[in-house]
Amino acid sequence: MLLLLVLGGTVLFSRNLVSQLPGAGRARANAELLAEAKEALLGYATTWDATHPGELGFLPCPDLDATGLPGEGEAHELLCGPQHRSALGRFPWRTLGLDPGRTQGGECLWYAVSGSWKAGAVAKPAMLNEDSSGQFRVLAADGTTVIAGASAAERPVAVIIAPGAPLPGQLRATLPAGVSQCGGSFIAAGYLDSDAASGLSNANLSLAADAIDDFITADPGATAINDQVIFITRAEVQDRLLRRADVQAKLRDLTRAVAGCIADYGQRNP
Repeated sequence: MLLLLVLGGTVLFSRNLVSQLPGAGRARANAELLAEAKEALLGYATTWDATHPGELGFLPCPDLDATGLPGEGEAHELLCGPQHRSALGRFPWRTLGLDPGRTQGGECLWYAVSGSWKAGAVAKPAMLNEDSSGQFRVLAADGTTVIAGASAAERPVAVIIAPGAPLPGQLRATLPAGVSQCGGSFIAAGYLDSDAASGLSNANLSLAADAIDDFITADPGATAINDQVIFITRAEVQDRLLRRADVQAKLRDLTRAVAGCIADYGQRNP
């Protein structure tokens, strides 16, 4: 019992200590949580074909269900919206085999996936390949500098957001919904920020098919906007896929087959 008390006190002390970190320190701590979440998403995309033979690269839907079904932290593919529409909700930590994970502001992560890459049960795109572009851009705190997504090939396919402390007007009261682990609600505007100067809002996605949505990320220690955003590009997913031995073998076979066809054609048409 003494050991448990000591360990419990250590954990409590550590959490309190981290919560009192200055802006830059809190940003670093959140960055580690975001990096872990990103790694889990890349692993999900890389192994998607284990349960869906012949398909590669799809990313999970967010946790969208305010009724608590199928369960908190589960990707909700049935509510993931129509084809080609991006989806925004809480990060699907349980689907990815993670603990809920809280930012140093005490909140769980949020997550958006491009309609062109989402694994919705009825909303999955008809085709996903190396030319499938993401539908997001990430802008710096000034609301104009593009960090990611200047071209179609560079647009993020997913973003993960670590909310900061509540800003004026953001309500995070717990509603009678399935958020017993993270608390609060599924109302994005209570957690994700809007920038009055640029008109950008991390809490709202366009309802149009194939729309490009912008996200804004805060500078360390910022107060007007305090969301920290990390993103995944299609190149990062493809790089992970190309590390797989079976994918490399298929590429070698394809290369040899193409070379054989070229050589055969040359002999037939000197």
